[in-house]
Amino acid sequence: MKNRSIFIWSAAVLAGALLLSILDGVGLTFGSFFAYGLMLAVFLLLGLLLWRIVEPSGKPKWLMAAVLTAFTLRVLLGLGFLHGLPMFGYQDSKPQREGYVFSDAFERDNDALSRARSEHPLSSAFTDRKPSDQYGGLLFLSAAIYRYLSPDTHRPMLIVALVAAISSYAVLFTWAFYTRTWGQAGSKLAVWVMVLYPDAVMLGASQMREPFLITALAAALYGYGLVRDRKTRAGSLTILMAITLLALPISPPFAIAILALLGLAWVWEGKLIRASWILTIILFMLIALVALTLVIQSWQGPENIRGSAWRILIEWWEDAGGDWRINILSEQSFWLDNVLDRLPSWADVPFLVAYGLLQPFLPASIAATGAPLWRAIAIMRSLGWYLILPLFIYAPFLTIRSKGWRSLETYLSFAIWATALVASYRALGFQWDNPRYRAVFLAAQTAVAAWVWITSRADKSRWIKRLYLLLAGSTLLVLQWYIGRYYGTPRLSLGMTLAAVGVFLVLSMAVAWILDIRRRKIGDRNIAQH
Repeated sequence: MKNRSIFIWSAAVLAGALLLSILDGVGLTFGSFFAYGLMLAVFLLLGLLLWRIVEPSGKPKWLMAAVLTAFTLRVLLGLGFLHGLPMFGYQDSKPQREGYVFSDAFERDNDALSRARSEHPLSSAFTDRKPSDQYGGLLFLSAAIYRYLSPDTHRPMLIVALVAAISSYAVLFTWAFYTRTWGQAGSKLAVWVMVLYPDAVMLGASQMREPFLITALAAALYGYGLVRDRKTRAGSLTILMAITLLALPISPPFAIAILALLGLAWVWEGKLIRASWILTIILFMLIALVALTLVIQSWQGPENIRGSAWRILIEWWEDAGGDWRINILSEQSFWLDNVLDRLPSWADVPFLVAYGLLQPFLPASIAATGAPLWRAIAIMRSLGWYLILPLFIYAPFLTIRSKGWRSLETYLSFAIWATALVASYRALGFQWDNPRYRAVFLAAQTAVAAWVWITSRADKSRWIKRLYLLLAGSTLLVLQWYIGRYYGTPRLSLGMTLAAVGVFLVLSMAVAWILDIRRRKIGDRNIAQH
């Protein structure tokens, strides 16, 4: 590294440490300056190491700016939550009075502080589990940081800085996976969606587990791309490191999910298994077995599920569709309660899973009353999902038509829907847990979205525009009902509104189909004339 670069990076670390010490709500001390400075230096060195290792040549100049923007945006938002929620949040919520946007983050962070100040070894986070973190990984990391870097007082921004750094590394891995698989076209779009996607930004600005998992999947996908290109040793090592260092200690269930996602991709593409790969496969199977063991042990603790290993897994899965969850949802939403009353009982769970695919629900976010800060958060989260949703809807049709059934593009287009459905079932349509589970697979989602956008534009397809118009029209129809409910303006009944949405969708699709047939006939006639 050149002397000028060393000076610039060192100055950036010192300036960042000074700003965080001043703005973290505790006050500038030598201890705070040292703690933030050390952490920022470690994050920088790790980031530069990854920069040199991951696709060593051919990186565009804008990529470094994207990674730094991701980190800076998440840290600034974390500071905004810390100072803004106590003033502009809901005062009856203790987590918000303390500056936490997620109650899970509040509980885990305070458990970590208590553990750091106790005489118990930090490793007890994995044996003496708490409901705030039944797997122990982030609890262990947070407690270690508080014990050794902030023993004098509670500095939540230390953990936010950690999570923001891990989150920003996902940008690099997403670019590396996309460019290795599809080239430079569309890579900038995939990267900036990862940088700016609202749920990813908010999770990366909080003391949450999901940013570790988002980065783990992005790195594992890059490793899979290497393996596909016959760089088996480098690819397998990348996958192994991503799962064991990021996913396994943080969330063993998602470690299994990532392994399954990659394994099924290999089978889907019909790749051959070579004799030299047997040891790697055995190692991955051992990791999956360890992860499954940790999952079962964890659910026997705070989840209080007993019985055989198989029974524990079944009970945990069945609990997601339990009546108590349905009752909570119906109590929270008037219109959901109204719809559920009209449905047969067997249709409740399928309907709520489908409804979860639309969460955060944009019409409700726009029309709902409440604190302006939370309305802004809800609208931004909803817009982020709704802007890429039409691309996911079109993805299976485009990939099958252009790449065939056994392509990676087709597999990923179905995989993102499968994971979204599982997330919606597990959280049963809840507007917070469901989207954050879904966001774990953001690297695959951004890659598919970027590929679909670039390919559809090259093909001059009209369907992307049509799908956006269909989604916008449906949203406006439901929005008029919400506005009427909250503000007393004229509106259709709920039944009439849903019927209007159905008629709008059917008629719009019919018109699009007729126009396509007409254009095809005109094109065939012109060809015949020439």
